[in-house]
Amino acid sequence: MGYICLEINEKIKEASSLECLTPLIMKWSDSIWILDLKPAMTFWLQQHMDSEKMFQSWQDLLVRNFGIIMPNQPDQNGTPKDTLSLSNTTLVSPRAVYAKNPFQGLILLEILKTKQSVGLVHSQSKFAKHFYNTMSWNDWWTIVNQIISYWDSLKPKGFRLSSIKKYCSRLKLAAPKLGLISPIDASSLTKLGIQRRYGKRLASLLSATFSDSIQDFPWQPWKAEPKEIIIRYLTYPLNNWEYIVSYLQKDLDKFITSKSRQLDERVLVFSWNIYLENKTNVPVFVRFKHPHALHSQKGDQLTALLHFKLAFEAIQSKTNTLNIIEWRLCIEEKINVPIIQTDLWGDYQNSDGDSTFKHIENNSAVKLMTYSMQNDWCPTSSFKEDNNKNVLSVTTNKFNKSLKSISKNRPLFLYKRPIQVNKLPIRCVPLERTMTKWWEKSQLSTFLDTTSYTDHNYYRWKRNGRWEWGVKFPSQSKAISYGVFS
Repeated sequence: MGYICLEINEKIKEASSLECLTPLIMKWSDSIWILDLKPAMTFWLQQHMDSEKMFQSWQDLLVRNFGIIMPNQPDQNGTPKDTLSLSNTTLVSPRAVYAKNPFQGLILLEILKTKQSVGLVHSQSKFAKHFYNTMSWNDWWTIVNQIISYWDSLKPKGFRLSSIKKYCSRLKLAAPKLGLISPIDASSLTKLGIQRRYGKRLASLLSATFSDSIQDFPWQPWKAEPKEIIIRYLTYPLNNWEYIVSYLQKDLDKFITSKSRQLDERVLVFSWNIYLENKTNVPVFVRFKHPHALHSQKGDQLTALLHFKLAFEAIQSKTNTLNIIEWRLCIEEKINVPIIQTDLWGDYQNSDGDSTFKHIENNSAVKLMTYSMQNDWCPTSSFKEDNNKNVLSVTTNKFNKSLKSISKNRPLFLYKRPIQVNKLPIRCVPLERTMTKWWEKSQLSTFLDTTSYTDHNYYRWKRNGRWEWGVKFPSQSKAISYGVFS
């Protein structure tokens, strides 16, 4: 989960260019945009499987859509560094910041603007932290005043402009007396103490300056063009999926043939407003586990229809009579991923973006369990269930890459509890010897006393027609099976 605060000084020609990363967009000012990456973060993480590559992909997309022409910096001899360029200019990314909350991103974007720095910057990088720590009260108050203006226009519950202006004046007077030279110095203050003196909303903003989240941010979704709605009027009421599916398939294909649709469009959420014979309206939101390309299944739409069927069955189980006389279809959330990002040759249907795993999970009613290799030297901790926490790290340690390569030679399938092998196999192939995590409680303690064993010898042996992987102890006629090679 994160946000990109983007500065674009030129007028946006196409609304789809802003949806290249996420469907949730806010126009903060005439030149600043905020992109909420939460809906599409899982897609980007699985698209690249590496935070560095994903960050570079974002930068390439920003250059592609909103690139700024900058002169090349000459070297010591006075010649441009980019000798392959036909001109003395380079196309670079616009000024942008990736941050965990939009308040931090806006502050850092304001600082980078004064430093005349361009390009996409990660807020947790050393470069960004250096500038963020030089934040002045003027930088902080600039963004705070903008947020107050939004609060004043939205009129959230409990907001009073006169009260917050009074608290702002009080904080401006108290900051020099308290020795707070910059907002960074306020990190030692408690949120409760700030709230008691300067109000709940200022306390929330000061807390968001150092934390990953922010409360009551005045988010206003931006939509450049009206959404396309496809209406279906039925000649007689329908309550059987077998009759509904043919009409839905035709309506979904209409989104493809529409002139406003693009080949690189991927759908995240459909809204399906159903109107019943008793004049009631049943709103339904059909969500895909991964962004789905309608173009790839033109004529059958099996993946989309599966999700609609599950939604229909859920409604049918709650409603006694479901006689549908009309519905309205609309794409609520989508992203526009350029084909060049998913396939070198432009083959959209067979691109890497529609990987086998994503295709299977999008066509199943349940979420699949996925496991990823870990940067851990302990063999039993080489793999871990991937919970998709949507966390983007700054860099990848080079040493950790070697740990991942080692884990490739270990079995993927591990037992939840080790299995004791009383009769040792005749042939045991030695694989590796490594130290145990002796400070943690061992699962082997249920079988034998392992307190004296700080090293484990891992072997591979064949038993019951399959190759197993486990630990063999020299002083005891026992072995422990941890898993099975596929």
